[in-house]
Amino acid sequence: MANSIETDSSTSAVSHDQDARAFYNNSRSHSLGQRNESKIFHMRNFNNWIKSTLINDYLERIRNEQSERSNKIHVFDMGCGKGGDQLKWHVGRVNYVTFADLAENSVKECEQRYRERQKYCNYKANFFPLDCTEELIRDKMDASEPCFDLVSTQFVLHYSFDKLKSADRFLRNAAEFLRVGGYFIGTTVNSCELVERCRNSPGQSISNDVFSVTFDASVDLSKKSNESIPLFGAKYHFTLDKVVDCPEYLVYFPLLEKIVQQSNSKSSMTRSKRLMNTKRQTVRRKPTYLSVSLNVNTNTKGGQVLAVGENGMTQLGLKSSIDQRKNPQPVLIPEPILQIAAGPLHTVCLTNQNNIYTFGCNDEHALGRQDDNNDEDDDDHGNIDPFGEVDLSQVMNEDDEKIIQIVAGDSHTLILSNIGKVYGSSNGVYGLVCKRKMAQCPVEISLPEKIVKIASGNDFVLLLSETGQVYSCGNGETGQLGRLNRYVSEDGRRGGIERLITPAPILYNRSSIKEKKLFFEDIFTGAHHYFLKVQGQSYILAGGLNNFHQIGLSSTESIFFPVHIPSLDGYKWKKFAGGLHHTIGLTVDGKVYAMGRCHEGQLGIEGLTTHLDKPTLIPNIPKAVDIACGNHVSFIIDEKGKVYSFGTGTSLQHGHGEDDVKTPRLMSSKYMDIKKIANITVGAQHTIFLTKE
Repeated sequence: MANSIETDSSTSAVSHDQDARAFYNNSRSHSLGQRNESKIFHMRNFNNWIKSTLINDYLERIRNEQSERSNKIHVFDMGCGKGGDQLKWHVGRVNYVTFADLAENSVKECEQRYRERQKYCNYKANFFPLDCTEELIRDKMDASEPCFDLVSTQFVLHYSFDKLKSADRFLRNAAEFLRVGGYFIGTTVNSCELVERCRNSPGQSISNDVFSVTFDASVDLSKKSNESIPLFGAKYHFTLDKVVDCPEYLVYFPLLEKIVQQSNSKSSMTRSKRLMNTKRQTVRRKPTYLSVSLNVNTNTKGGQVLAVGENGMTQLGLKSSIDQRKNPQPVLIPEPILQIAAGPLHTVCLTNQNNIYTFGCNDEHALGRQDDNNDEDDDDHGNIDPFGEVDLSQVMNEDDEKIIQIVAGDSHTLILSNIGKVYGSSNGVYGLVCKRKMAQCPVEISLPEKIVKIASGNDFVLLLSETGQVYSCGNGETGQLGRLNRYVSEDGRRGGIERLITPAPILYNRSSIKEKKLFFEDIFTGAHHYFLKVQGQSYILAGGLNNFHQIGLSSTESIFFPVHIPSLDGYKWKKFAGGLHHTIGLTVDGKVYAMGRCHEGQLGIEGLTTHLDKPTLIPNIPKAVDIACGNHVSFIIDEKGKVYSFGTGTSLQHGHGEDDVKTPRLMSSKYMDIKKIANITVGAQHTIFLTKE
């Protein structure tokens, strides 16, 4: 290939202001005869062979891995163009394909091709004109449609790396409906090879009579070091024999892997980590004050911590040389534990000595301490205990203040003291104390009144005050803040990011509420949704992500202001626990109900083929005293301290191996058989248990 390339900086007669959407909307289709006469005929065949091999390989893997699943193979062809891979899906014997592309005309032609071939195509299809760097596929799809087993993006990814937001949204679209254990595949340009060739050519350009690549003047390739090349927005213009003529962007593969890893492990599919600012707001106080049960271990002597699941980031509290645990194992923390909390990739423990121990991923300072165990050159690194104590002496008066609650989320940890103060640590995208300022160690969060309970989702926080107010802060893209409409909730508009990360009272929807003023007595969160228990009333308000009916509404629209949920009426609710797309609820009489997504068994009801839009009783379980959820797993604790778990087995979280468990199954192992469990907290790939001693 190198011998066929002639460097000529003057041959690129291109329109640099023409973007991909405009080009592909205006591009003409070529007949089969014209394509056969094209200069790139053999290259096109080679590319098709590469794609066919890749696609067939992963379809075969899916069939081997999902032989016992009742659902059929659903593919998301992301950036489908005019449908060039339609025959590949036919040959691959898939059952359903969702086609999406930013060019409306391309999607129309793709659909037309499908209609012409439909008499012999063996799959059903739907078609969406969708800019995956700006829009969300979930806003187009019906929640009753199955999740994707395979997401394929062929020669498309390089259009999304113009900025972080575009790449993040593109990969969020790839991940959000991808089934647990599914695959994301694609092909894109080898950026390192492209840079090296253009760097050694005049005018940062290479070309011959078939193609040309010319880097934008803003990208300086003159330095041998790549540090001057931006991670996003490294623009070059590509032409290919009248088939392509538009700008593309370098995709630095280690960066891509990092973003994909975050999207997968945190499952939030919303990667913005927006937490708290500290501006004070004034609210009208109510003369009565709340006393909220935090539902934690009542044994003041403390208990033991057990851990199960993946340990890739030492989130189990076990040595880094241990990859995973299929059965719960003790974590040898030197003090008895009163409370536990898990973020997606880290764990927090409160001891009976008023100390905090943390372990797991500390990339964005969720642990609230320096990570002392990151010396990869140390031969004994894999044998070092990963947990460490958080120093609170700089922010708390430890003689007068006692910690009464800990919570954890996506790269953040929050601590509540007995005098109503909240402390937290995080970096995230915007920081905890103020915009883009790092909070590596715990800092105090300024709030207008005393807080009595905190609830954390993946990327947002609710705070319940002593007067029954609920404050929210963090990311609001799916309505989880409960106080900003869909047009403001992503970036705060004129108020900026401070509008999102500054704690402020929620604003509930009054359309179905008679009372002029509501006060709340309890708060519960899922990954991107929440429930509010109204003081002195029998109904529940809820809001946030509802794409699988996880808040109990038949609609699949996100709810940006909390509304009354009629399907929850008539029950005496004690607690709600939510995963990524499902919810289980516990009533005061010990019954457990489920609603939301059904695919991985996380609802605990056998034989489900559709998602549940109202609470449905989970049968054949003893009287329950507590519940917990992870992204796609659920747990129930009975009166005897025994645990029943169900859901996906991908990360070994439910303690029953790698298989999905469709109905509640008693956890049994060396330690679970002899211990009583008081509390459970669940991360993205791990589960932590607290025993009752």
